[in-house]
Amino acid sequence: MKGTPEEPVIIEGDRLEEPFMDQAGQWYGIIIGRGSKGSRIENATIRNSIFGVYVDSTGEVSLDKVQIYNTASSGIVGYHSSITATNTLIYNNGANAVQFILGGDYKMDHCTVASYGIDASAMAATNFFCYDATCETNASYRLNASFRNSIFFGSQRDEITLDDGFDGAQADMFNVKFENCIVRIDDLLEADEGAYSNFFVDQCESCINGEREDFLFVEPNLDDYHLDSLSIAIDEAKSIPGILTDVENNDRDTPPDIGCFEYQK
Repeated sequence: MKGTPEEPVIIEGDRLEEPFMDQAGQWYGIIIGRGSKGSRIENATIRNSIFGVYVDSTGEVSLDKVQIYNTASSGIVGYHSSITATNTLIYNNGANAVQFILGGDYKMDHCTVASYGIDASAMAATNFFCYDATCETNASYRLNASFRNSIFFGSQRDEITLDDGFDGAQADMFNVKFENCIVRIDDLLEADEGAYSNFFVDQCESCINGEREDFLFVEPNLDDYHLDSLSIAIDEAKSIPGILTDVENNDRDTPPDIGCFEYQK
């Protein structure tokens, strides 16, 4: 699926009248099937679905300059799969905006994930899956997840949920690393008997733990996630080779800004 900055691919429902323009759940979503390899989505908008993109077991997809919003459930779901996302904007989701289940390999660079007004974090990641309510029947697989120059923010005290089924006993099964990201966490620092008490040393390098009152976006209440002129994201990213533009194809500065948008002076 390859659009251009001038003519992006738009995937939505077939009711285009004004009352349906922002209504979630009108169609199912995009499924990358089990074992499917090599899928790419570039310069695209996916909206008004139940979920945005679901990648099934061992499937893989890469997203570049993609916007996913107004979903009844998650924007991106990875189930024991491989997902790479660059310059991607995800917001207005009815569940965790980004959800990684049963491990896999995930990489998100210069992404903005906003979760306002719902009781779910912007990002949730686990290395296991429960097949029953008590989790007596379950499966596990190692998790490798890398997040660079990205924003995970919203109205909850914790916009990141991490759940290691091995409680840290097998370090190679739960590898999660944030670099130069803006996050919002609080209770996570005391969760799982202090397993993440050193989050900003062990898992989040050169990160900013944002506060509700911090200047970040222009106007989240109007779904405008461009950076405010006083945004704490400006000039706080680290240059990544090959990422020279933002989601709107604007040139990245040196140093660049955190998130999918580069502030336009």
